[in-house]
Amino acid sequence: MSEPANSESLGARTVKGAGWLMGWRLVSRMLGIANTVVLVRLLTPADFGLVALATSFSLAIDSMSYLGVSDALVREHSVDRTLYDTGFTITVLRGLMTSLIIAACAWPAARLFGDSRLTVIFLVLAAGLLSTSFENIGIVDFQRDLAFGKQFQIMLVPRIGGIIASITCAVVWHSYWALVAGLVVSRAMRLFFTYAVHPFRPRITLQAWRRLISFSFWSWAISMTALIHSRSDTIIIGGFLNPTAVGVFSIGGEVGSLASSELVEPISRALFAGFSSARRTGDGVASAYIRAISLVVLITLPTSAGVALLAGPLMHLVFGPQWDAAIPLVKVFALVGMLRVGGAVSGVLLTVEGMVKYGFHIELTSAILRVIVLLSLVPTFGLMGAVYGLAATGLIEEVIYLIITFRHTRLRPRDLALGLWRPSLATAVMAIVLLGAGLDQPLPDVAAMWRTLHLAGTALLGALVYSTTLLVAWLAAGRPRGAETYFLGLAGQILRHRLGR
Repeated sequence: MSEPANSESLGARTVKGAGWLMGWRLVSRMLGIANTVVLVRLLTPADFGLVALATSFSLAIDSMSYLGVSDALVREHSVDRTLYDTGFTITVLRGLMTSLIIAACAWPAARLFGDSRLTVIFLVLAAGLLSTSFENIGIVDFQRDLAFGKQFQIMLVPRIGGIIASITCAVVWHSYWALVAGLVVSRAMRLFFTYAVHPFRPRITLQAWRRLISFSFWSWAISMTALIHSRSDTIIIGGFLNPTAVGVFSIGGEVGSLASSELVEPISRALFAGFSSARRTGDGVASAYIRAISLVVLITLPTSAGVALLAGPLMHLVFGPQWDAAIPLVKVFALVGMLRVGGAVSGVLLTVEGMVKYGFHIELTSAILRVIVLLSLVPTFGLMGAVYGLAATGLIEEVIYLIITFRHTRLRPRDLALGLWRPSLATAVMAIVLLGAGLDQPLPDVAAMWRTLHLAGTALLGALVYSTTLLVAWLAAGRPRGAETYFLGLAGQILRHRLGR
């Protein structure tokens, strides 16, 4: 399918944006691990638990008032100062309301959890949350222009500042206040940094509130259903089974969903800006959708399949044999993650197109179905009943998303299949090679170093088989324009840029 030059440029910019965001996830994880390794030697588990309890409570209240103002500004065809000022004012009012609620709950929550120290922590967190609402709304321009390098800086500099503050205070105080100080410093630095990197200076007004309120309301509704969607499984499993089952389920879900959490989520954020830009410039939504799914599948399909195939060696190396009960869960969650890319991309597209209520109805239906399935299966079939039930509801949600998106874009299943058959074939060949060689089984009674080398070598072999098969299939198909084209083109741009420098 031929595309205009600006569309190809937009696709490349979106891929670059996804790369920046995935890079941020990786850097953030590494910084978090390094920070934790240092702090666990200076603080006690009780310090971590106290702050984790306070932050979880405050973030839960904060998520209940999420309005998606920035997303609304990103998807707007045309923006002006009044719209930005209104978005800033709504954000400040929301932050003020949320902070007052957290502050009002400080003393009752401290009594509920049986620790008076939580009162002051809640008050400090409320003040820090209020400060974030005053961030410069002008940085939305970086998303609209797909300037994710700037966003990377905005996220990285405060993160490093917070880590330095928490470690310094831990060395001096040896108290849980080191963790609180890290959060406060990080938020304060982000507030000042947003004004340092963008010249916009917001004012207080609600003149354009009607242009934002409809989208913001549905964003809030979706965030509420997402809260039910993400918390119901743990609550129901914990109610019918025991804490051990909850732990196995949590670890199995976290490891099995690595591709979606570390790849699909940051890519989806980049796609939101990319779809919004395509919508403003008049590019074809249907072609952008197929291109986006092809790009995401090219990365996530082999990654999810690899996690499923190597669940045994991976769990043995990282968590030890005592977590063998989580291996079947990892495999199921990873396999389901392979099939949920379409729903993730469809959700982004429907949001950009202003069809947010469709996303809300799908999420609400899925959340209700999820609760019903869990209540029906967990008492009888236990943990695996919950896993298979969640897999089934996830696939139903995926089908609904695809049907609505196909109707909106007038695409056919054949259009999607043409963009996915090569990655699917390459993934299948990779799986056959790894299974045939028996590399999916953990090495018995060997040192951790050899198990690490075995896992790394297996992953490298899988990547080589996948890449080779994909390239051969693409060449055999006549080098059609698709995900491979964009990745090769982007690699060529980066290489030429490096050689030029």
